[in-house]
Amino acid sequence: MGRMSTERTAQLRRALSPTTLRRAWEFPPAFLRIVWLLLLAGGLALAIWAAIDDHFPGDIAVGRWLQDHDPGGQPLIDFFRNVGSSQAAVVTIAVIFAFLSLTRRRRMAFVVLGLVLALVLQTVLKVVVDRPRTSVLFLDQRTSFDS
Repeated sequence: MGRMSTERTAQLRRALSPTTLRRAWEFPPAFLRIVWLLLLAGGLALAIWAAIDDHFPGDIAVGRWLQDHDPGGQPLIDFFRNVGSSQAAVVTIAVIFAFLSLTRRRRMAFVVLGLVLALVLQTVLKVVVDRPRTSVLFLDQRTSFDS
């Protein structure tokens, strides 16, 4: 490999010096300042609007329209729902724990065991913490779900 010239090294050091990098962040171009202020103002306006009203106009109509249309791919959706279930996760983690224990990778096995404890902690926290539920306005009352 060839060595960099001392001039090129000096250029890189100047470009990557803390002072140069700090200046680049302190003085963004005017266009970026305007974009940042517009995004900030838009986010603030949405936050205020959300504090005043609990849903935006058209939310319920869009939700009903989505509920009336079948997205297709139900077998694929069912497969991923079953793979992501708590029972499948516990079985998978138990198999991995057994495999790691049998191959004498005990440290890694205890890390995997920590995953099981995380699942248990998640279940306990779900019972303890009462999170807000979806408003009745957004639920499709015509059908029932098996949840």
